[in-house]
Amino acid sequence: MLTEFYKEERVPLEKAFGKAYPSYFLDPDAEYQALVHSCGVIDLTHWRILRAQGKDVTEVIVKEDVAVDGVSHDHGVLGVEGPKAKDVIYRLLGAGRLPKSPLAVVEREFEDFTILVIQNSATGEPGYHVRVPAGEVLRIRNYLVQAARGSDGLPVGLAVWKRRRTENGLAWY
Repeated sequence: MLTEFYKEERVPLEKAFGKAYPSYFLDPDAEYQALVHSCGVIDLTHWRILRAQGKDVTEVIVKEDVAVDGVSHDHGVLGVEGPKAKDVIYRLLGAGRLPKSPLAVVEREFEDFTILVIQNSATGEPGYHVRVPAGEVLRIRNYLVQAARGSDGLPVGLAVWKRRRTENGLAWY
């Protein structure tokens, strides 16, 4: 979803998940320090969110070959991870309820659309992932990057994402 933007900005790209992702934005060491000590904004637009709802949903186990239909590309996911991730999400959405446990979801209104906020991490750092309409991904991404910079955070590329994930023992799949 953001590949053309990265090309225009001359961000070095590498293949991951069958798509081009930023390897780094400015300096991988600075991005790493921001992620660990403040926060990083991560492009997770290849992710899709499947939401199971209902009073009996506590765990989803797939035991056979499964095909998922109706997974649309009309939304994108952005990650905000690190010790100051909550501050950045509050700058985007204002005070209000956020998920309180891993994989919990809260719907929040933003202007004229709904953002899903999920407590989740791709790096092992505390964080949130936000699902926004595809047409709003670049604008929300830029807003999150500006908000992160206000807390000494940075956008984080694939090099740092992979490094921190490995250090925290998270599987790539």
